[in-house]
Amino acid sequence: MFIGEVKLEQLDTYRTRVHRSSPIAGWNYIDFKLPVYRFEEFFIVHSKDRPSIQDMFPELTAEEREFLLTGLSIKAQEEVFGTLYFEVPEEEEA
Repeated sequence: MFIGEVKLEQLDTYRTRVHRSSPIAGWNYIDFKLPVYRFEEFFIVHSKDRPSIQDMFPELTAEEREFLLTGLSIKAQEEVFGTLYFEVPEEEEA
């Protein structure tokens, strides 16, 4: 289930601007180097029985995938979650 609304804008054959709304952050967008049909498949075609977002967009970062799901920009994710909760802390050397 998605939070908010989505609008897709094809910038050219291989670039898409994804606009997402979030109850916390309002409207935001990110430009992706992926064709619009990839997002249409995710948001429209597979809305009920789609594979996981990680399987559909393995080339995206965790922050970009979170944006697609919630509409939170990367900056808003930092504000809401503190340090990015996607980052794995580096182990200290002994």
